[in-house]
Amino acid sequence: MKKAVFTIFFMLGITAIFVFALAGINEVSRDRIAENQLIDRVRSIMYACNILPDGVYEYDLPPTTKTSDIPWDDQRILAMISARMEAVNFPITPAHKVLLQNSYLMLQDSVEIHIILDNNNLISGYGFYLRGKGLWGTIGAYAAITEDLTSLMGIDFTFPIQSASAVSQESPVP
Repeated sequence: MKKAVFTIFFMLGITAIFVFALAGINEVSRDRIAENQLIDRVRSIMYACNILPDGVYEYDLPPTTKTSDIPWDDQRILAMISARMEAVNFPITPAHKVLLQNSYLMLQDSVEIHIILDNNNLISGYGFYLRGKGLWGTIGAYAAITEDLTSLMGIDFTFPIQSASAVSQESPVP
């Protein structure tokens, strides 16, 4: 009986040590994780908009290349957020929710569109997050369309995310 009680308390003690260690690591790395998630989202939008690092051309990349395989410069990506991207939140009204029935958007209050600017600060396109049902689960993607809304600039398939918010500065539309 003593051996069973000792085993239970030993396992509880070991579990408590690991839980507190993981909680501490999570707390210390929370900001860095959020920054890395932001960088990944911006990489996807940049790839979908054909904005690649200097010297990298899409036609040189193998067809199986993932966005994470491209040699991105994280500092350039963070600078790109403020220089060439602007996020705008559009509210989804109850009338729109009726049209969006059976869509993941019907559960949201707004949709975020990323305005992509060229080097001359002119609008070159719009990026947005898509999500839908796939064979084994949800499929997520960032898509970009041209400024005249007639052509798809590109698309980057990603893992589904809870929030498509990629840019910290938001311009709510009244």
